Amino acid sequence: MTALLAAAALTAVMFHARHDWFDGGRFIERDHLLFLALWLPLLWLVRQRRCTGRAEPARLDTAIIVLLSGLLLTVCSNTPQHPWFFFFGWFRAAGNTSLLASGFERLVLLVTVITPLLLTRRRLAGSLLTLLLILQCACFVALWRYTGGMALYRDDHPSFMFRLHEFTQTFPAMTVFNPWWNAGVVNSVGASSGIGAVALPLFPLWRSLPVHTIYTPLLGVLFILVMPCLMAMALRVMRASWTAAASAGLLALAFSRYFFVWTLHFGTVGSSFAMSFLPPFAALTYVILVQRRAGWRLLAAWMVSLFFLLQWPPGAIMAGALSAGALWNARRWRWRPLLRLALAAFGVALLLLPNLLAIGTSDKLMSFVMHAPAAKPAEAAEAFDRAKWCGMFLQTWGKRLIEAHPLVVFLGVGGVLVWPLRRLRRWLLPAIYLLMLTAAWGPLLLPHLQLERMALPSLLLAVIPAALWCGRLLRSGDTRMAVARAMLLVLLLLGGLTARRLYKGQGYARFNAMPAEIASFADWVREEVPPEGRLIFLGKNVHGFGHGHIAYLPLLTQREMMACDYYAFPPRMVEYDYPPRPWRESAAGLAEFMRLHGVTHATSYLPDRLRELRDAPDLFAELPDRHETGFALFALRNPVVGRMFAGRGRVTAESGQLRLETDGAAEVVLRYNWNARLKASGGATLFPHAITNGVVFIGVRTAGAEPVTVR
Repeated sequence: MTALLAAAALTAVMFHARHDWFDGGRFIERDHLLFLALWLPLLWLVRQRRCTGRAEPARLDTAIIVLLSGLLLTVCSNTPQHPWFFFFGWFRAAGNTSLLASGFERLVLLVTVITPLLLTRRRLAGSLLTLLLILQCACFVALWRYTGGMALYRDDHPSFMFRLHEFTQTFPAMTVFNPWWNAGVVNSVGASSGIGAVALPLFPLWRSLPVHTIYTPLLGVLFILVMPCLMAMALRVMRASWTAAASAGLLALAFSRYFFVWTLHFGTVGSSFAMSFLPPFAALTYVILVQRRAGWRLLAAWMVSLFFLLQWPPGAIMAGALSAGALWNARRWRWRPLLRLALAAFGVALLLLPNLLAIGTSDKLMSFVMHAPAAKPAEAAEAFDRAKWCGMFLQTWGKRLIEAHPLVVFLGVGGVLVWPLRRLRRWLLPAIYLLMLTAAWGPLLLPHLQLERMALPSLLLAVIPAALWCGRLLRSGDTRMAVARAMLLVLLLLGGLTARRLYKGQGYARFNAMPAEIASFADWVREEVPPEGRLIFLGKNVHGFGHGHIAYLPLLTQREMMACDYYAFPPRMVEYDYPPRPWRESAAGLAEFMRLHGVTHATSYLPDRLRELRDAPDLFAELPDRHETGFALFALRNPVVGRMFAGRGRVTAESGQLRLETDGAAEVVLRYNWNARLKASGGATLFPHAITNGVVFIGVRTAGAEPVTVR
């Protein structure tokens, strides 16, 4: 009965979400059902095989057959017409007469071919592992060919490339001084963005080579090769079969198209890879706490998985979701495993202490996330009343389920309800559904924490029961399961092929490599802006330069820059206009701001801002676009070049620090912003030097000719 209700509910929710996009239409087309008539000979063949008198396993997994029937009913219905459905082109498009033009036809025909082979073959682990390796290679090749090996450069990808460079050059410091932007900024984005999860596994490569030259292939290694291996490892830790582990790897390769939206389209690679450690963390906690298995290797792996999971702070929510399952299995607790986990957790906390301090001391970030609601309380309450909570849940998860692999939906989200081992069911079920609730209702409670992303770890955890069911069914010797086994194999194969298409840039989660005009623009800036000059971006930038943020441009040009939104700052954290209001009211004010900060050149993609520069030819000269970039670059007439505002000396900017050299004891002022958290070496002292309109530069009193480091 549980399986029947789960299958009916999942089918209804997905079809309901389909109706959000299409008006009218029946639930299922007669032609789709008629096509399944090809399976009638299979049923006869299975029946004949059973009549041969050979021994068969005693029982049939009736519950999971019900769920698989719900899956088959869903893929035969009109639900796959939703543009976000996991499989591409599931039904034949009008006018398309090519052979096997749709995924549905491939499923039916491949099952027809494979089923007779499965009547005698039970061991599929080797074949599944080989298939996983082939599909991983195919996905990697698809990504490489689509990008040409160039760095991904859409939305947040440039921001994360800059963070990777900054993180690897300044590690283990988490609160660092960034001299490349806005005349020096103290930030802690290495701790809050989850970039450590991507940076640390391949730290020597990120540190020694230019990030943009290795960004795409190394992301391919992490997401195409490592992530499925982590999922397979989680199954093996739980002593699942290699068949189940291989199935988990295949499902992890593309468990949801929503994952690719955040990873490839939006470029939030830090959080995406951090959450891939949730399944191994859940599996390791289960075997230590519930199965009571000891061993220093298990404990060390548990610490590593928790450490990487918490590189993105909301990873604590994911780990906390497992506490419900732990309490449900409280009768299995023993004090020794608990003590080991407590000591290991304390060790992880010590390792993450710099991250915690960096986030805790970032008052502006914490205030924005925790205390600045996007809507007034009355409006939030009204939203709850209007949506009736349940409606919000159905709306959110209808979309998420349509985007997910159907096996994850029916054998994972649904299959966890009927998994026969009670303690494992009690372990996974609360976490999966608590994260589902968090994704649906969390955005109203903490709208700036992007809790809608909790749908992804929920589906990741659902891969575990889905893979366990795949392993159980694919190893079955019951001939009555032959058609079901064939359908599982084909869906695993089609899921991998869908992953390949996603890495080829197909679907609604589009992404792109670094455009040629960005490389040309970087060459142009490097030629025109002197090494000690700066470039300012007027107004906002968003995705005006190459479809991505401009954060990485200083590393491409080796020139310092100034802008209001070089990162994807939340709108309420920064003013989306630049320079600040007192300086942008006239061209003369802008010129004064530029000379004060040693800025020699200006650019913008906004027509109004470009018009302001062109209307002041006595202050700005437009440079010819010899590189044919399509952008505009203006030089300030009579600029002030140099990093020294007062005094004599030489300043060199590096990631995380400034290096000052003077001929002896001196008092100098640098054209970098003062921050009370900065420290100086060599016996030097720092002091604020106020200018005007809120501009405060760094003053330095040196003790002698010894170089001074400011960080």
